[in-house]
Amino acid sequence: MSKRRGGRARDGLEISELRVSTRLGAFAEERQTPQIVGVDVRLRIDASDAIRTDELRRTVDWAHLAERMRRVAGARPRILAETLAADLCAVALSEERVAAAEVTVSKNGERLPDASALRATVRRERTRSLPPFPSPGMRAAATFARAQGSLAKAAGSLFHAISPSRRFHIPPVAPPTGPSRGTALPGGIPRIVWITNFTDAVTLPVWLNYVRNRCMARSFEFRFTDDAAMDAYVRSNAPARAVAAWNRLENGAARADFWRVFTLLREGGVYVDMDGTFTRRIERTLENRDVVLLWDRRRFSNFFMAAAPGHPLLAEFFDAIVENVEKTRQDAQPPVFYVTGPGALETVLDGKTGLAFSPHLGCCVQGAFTNERFQYVDRPGSKWTRNPSFLKPET
Repeated sequence: MSKRRGGRARDGLEISELRVSTRLGAFAEERQTPQIVGVDVRLRIDASDAIRTDELRRTVDWAHLAERMRRVAGARPRILAETLAADLCAVALSEERVAAAEVTVSKNGERLPDASALRATVRRERTRSLPPFPSPGMRAAATFARAQGSLAKAAGSLFHAISPSRRFHIPPVAPPTGPSRGTALPGGIPRIVWITNFTDAVTLPVWLNYVRNRCMARSFEFRFTDDAAMDAYVRSNAPARAVAAWNRLENGAARADFWRVFTLLREGGVYVDMDGTFTRRIERTLENRDVVLLWDRRRFSNFFMAAAPGHPLLAEFFDAIVENVEKTRQDAQPPVFYVTGPGALETVLDGKTGLAFSPHLGCCVQGAFTNERFQYVDRPGSKWTRNPSFLKPET
């Protein structure tokens, strides 16, 4: 159920409100009946004149707001309200015309006592410019990469139907395939691409994606790290407090989140997920910049990141991850997305100005060449979305 209304404000800004009520599943402490959670969203929208109701629907992607609400609905009551409100604020502010957002979350219209209280109000204003929309050339490059990926998946299905046990090995270090142009790009980002996976033995589509990425980064050295090498690297190089936080993590995705930020902070370079596909030569995105973050599907993402070593933004992000892990209890875990992943990054970026971001279509897309079946064929059901717990049991 939703209600929208708008009116012309004195300062020329359109004030609109959205009220949504939805029936969510029973929470951890209350398993008898589902509860009604109300979400009030108040937006300030930049407009030279009043916006009609039909235009308002196109100005803000309400369906995406509802999807974000569903994705965080599994969190515990103690943190659901604040998490949901902050997340919806972030998504609302990703809209080009939204200047400020206020989100209030409540249960049954009232504040409940003690730990089961579910009420929070979060207010945020957009303090940074959004990245430019992808150009037609960027969209064409992304479409071409996805078309190649579809062919790779089809070939992989046929190949592994005939040879189900055949695997391709990714080397720990692969030198540049093109002429060397120095150790770092203008701006200070080293010519290193970091990737990680639980094993170096991969299926045909994953290997083809790796080969294509090397073609898109011919002057870069590729460094692959498996679970064991990732663990050894952190234990050997991280400070004691960070190692203690690392030791609490058992989910592969959470460990990869932690490792990528620490590695880029310490050594710099480019990190890309195993299912990430470069859409064009990455020098075009990285040159003359000391940090690169992507804007993916109306929010920031960490499946691709690049930075010069020691970058202060990465240092702040890493400290935030360590602190998030320290303060999270094993029996009341929010989604890993908000502890070590993009949700934590969004919190770090909140309020910062002067940062430049890139649309993901102009640099890297996910899932073009591979999927859960091909990436986890030797460890079925191990994808982080199938096991939301990411902390080891307390001893």
